[in-house]
Amino acid sequence: EFDPLSWLNITAGVRLIDNHAFGVHITPKLSTMVSIGDWRLRVGWSQGFKSPTTKELGYHYVKQMGADTYYYMGNTKLDAQTSNYWSANVEYRTDRFTCSATGYINRLENMISLINVPVSEMPPGATSAFAGDASTNIIPRMYKNAEDAKTYGVDVNASWKITKELTIGGNYSYLDTKATVYNSAKGHFQAAI
Repeated sequence: EFDPLSWLNITAGVRLIDNHAFGVHITPKLSTMVSIGDWRLRVGWSQGFKSPTTKELGYHYVKQMGADTYYYMGNTKLDAQTSNYWSANVEYRTDRFTCSATGYINRLENMISLINVPVSEMPPGATSAFAGDASTNIIPRMYKNAEDAKTYGVDVNASWKITKELTIGGNYSYLDTKATVYNSAKGHFQAAI
């Protein structure tokens, strides 16, 4: 972190990830803040990397939730998940009043998701062992990589110090996601509508 000018702050970083199964990955981060009087303007960018967990890769287990029985399956064919995150923020701050707005977008590739799959994707014998009668009374779920996904949103915050003892404030957040979805009938991901 450094301040090349009195009104400019820059933060930069890099993380080196060495994963024996998924290789070496570098995930950088860069953010800046400009201060002009009572105003702060910020922009940021970072990359992310997430390797599948042991649970996502290989665990098989049953979970009863209400009247439904789920059979969860890991997936040894999972790829690591990566992301690019951008944000921008404007903030106004005085002794008695503060407000800010932040917009962001996060694009993910190979997002690891737990999804419902056809009973035919269960290991041989699992349906009779867990459903009892080889019927479809069990809901199989498997970890899969979505081809792409993104989240985006806006956060707005404000607070007003009415007196030394009393401050009121409010917040609003909007979040939306878009992703490919798994079509269990066709056995592949397709764009969400």
